[in-house]
Amino acid sequence: MGANRGRRVVLESERALSGPFPIRAVIDSCVFPNTRRWLIPITQLAAGGFVLPIWSPLILAESNRVLTWLWIKRNGKETKDAAWNRCSAAAKFMFSQLTLYFRVVDDCPPQADLWKDSPPDEWDSPLWAAAQRSEAQFIVTSNLQDGPPEGADGVQEYAGIFMAHPDVFLTLIDRMVSHYAEASFLDSLPATAPVPSPEHADLYRAILAETYRDMRHSKR
Repeated sequence: MGANRGRRVVLESERALSGPFPIRAVIDSCVFPNTRRWLIPITQLAAGGFVLPIWSPLILAESNRVLTWLWIKRNGKETKDAAWNRCSAAAKFMFSQLTLYFRVVDDCPPQADLWKDSPPDEWDSPLWAAAQRSEAQFIVTSNLQDGPPEGADGVQEYAGIFMAHPDVFLTLIDRMVSHYAEASFLDSLPATAPVPSPEHADLYRAILAETYRDMRHSKR
């Protein structure tokens, strides 16, 4: 379902590139194991120019560790040379696909200042450093519990960077594309896509808040 959603946005809404796209987003390592649900839709959106996905040395190292461990578990914990060769081939293929769209930003010290002096997870600091250095608008992660506190609208944001669950992020892109694909709005846009500006933050927040309201309503 997720992959189809990303593909639909790319195919049906290419004119929306005149809006605040691509949206710069640091993609946390927890997203990578969920290939069909999250990773493929994000790369499809990147191929369409809607998202600029960003990773860092820490994200690369952690995602490689997790994906290798999952590969070993799926293959009966086999460790013979032939198995490692297959694992290596699979990793290189995945890397070759992702590097078409992902861009690397450094996450070395000094780390970013956060909303509290001692964050719950010290390894979140490099993630925020990568987001700030890349001027990302989003951190996409399923580990929201250690992020900044929610506002009254349910949105997590700090220093102009929004933290969003992958499902919510994909919904946000869908809704932003719909917003910018309106013919009356497109006619007033320049021929080239502008760099996302601070005023787009209000739109991000509004759509995120709307998405969270819809999610809460659907659970009732």
